[in-house]
Amino acid sequence: MLTIGQVRDDLLSKLSTTNATADSSALQDCAIAVNQALQVLQTAGQDFFTRQTMTAAFTAGTGVFSLSQSVQNIIGPARWNNLIPLRALASRGELDQYDRIFLGSPSYGQAGGVPDAYWIESLGGVNGSDADFIKIYLAPQPAATGVLYIDVVNVAPSYTAADLTAGTAIIPVAQGYLESVFLPIARYGVTLSSQFSRPDIVAQLKDDHTRALATLATVGGFPNAVQPAPPRESEA
Repeated sequence: MLTIGQVRDDLLSKLSTTNATADSSALQDCAIAVNQALQVLQTAGQDFFTRQTMTAAFTAGTGVFSLSQSVQNIIGPARWNNLIPLRALASRGELDQYDRIFLGSPSYGQAGGVPDAYWIESLGGVNGSDADFIKIYLAPQPAATGVLYIDVVNVAPSYTAADLTAGTAIIPVAQGYLESVFLPIARYGVTLSSQFSRPDIVAQLKDDHTRALATLATVGGFPNAVQPAPPRESEA
């Protein structure tokens, strides 16, 4: 993994400066290059980011939890109280008829009990927002307070010059794509800085950038690639 400070130092070297001597304009240009690279990966899809385990607290009788809009996607697995693995339901219909389908009950919906399944619902444009909004439903509805543990991929963060100065944040890009995709795109992005004056390295940075985009196209998701993405090797 890489910290934002390590990435900052790498990009500043392309501007022939260091963190000790760089001015605010150089740091801002580096932040722009980092954010641009992350947005390219965001467009390419969730496989390029590290997964994180989040928790969702449920109270007794409450079977739904609304996730923060910082969550890009839920990738499982899900565990109730970090002990009981839950299966993913195949459709909203299975959730709405959980008792009838899985418990042999004549009733619709989900009675109370120990959850053993979940359903993910993604909603767009909630409350006037263009961002997706994700809800997790449990079945049966928990009869007692508990905590759901589930793996997610978050939306790509947006860094400021102040974040670069602090330098401690971890870049949430899967290990296999840090050197091959993220850094080449960020390095090429920083060549747009008014402080960039290294014609001797432009050709190499451009070639590396082209290969990075080709990698995105090969492993899936960008642009319109048909090959399946390989298994993720790195987790946060």
